[in-house]
Amino acid sequence: MWTAGIGERSPGLPACLIIVAPSGGTVRAVDIPDWYVWIALGLAVLQALGLVPIVRRLHGPDPALRSQARLELLETAATLLLISGLFLGLTDAATWFWLAATGFAIMTCVYAVKGVRRLPARRLTAYP
Repeated sequence: MWTAGIGERSPGLPACLIIVAPSGGTVRAVDIPDWYVWIALGLAVLQALGLVPIVRRLHGPDPALRSQARLELLETAATLLLISGLFLGLTDAATWFWLAATGFAIMTCVYAVKGVRRLPARRLTAYP
């Protein structure tokens, strides 16, 4: 009969699910490879670098560009929260899901505001 249990957490490694086969051998499932952590870290660095042009647009003279830059800044910050929550969830045994969920909720609100702002502009151009 197949049995399953949580394996011991080694320092620096996430906990994994241990499945014991009927023959007595063990199979590790849900063991997160280290390269996922590096991918998440690389994505976070790229998002942080994306803040530079947004901050430059915030200091520009055009009010429309500044307003758009504020939304983009909030979107990038929410994405960083989402990636940070996933990254910390991969590297630490404690649950960091709430951080990722907060980032997702903020991103959803930002996309809703962007959609509402874009809707009147499309209606005016659709009917000349």
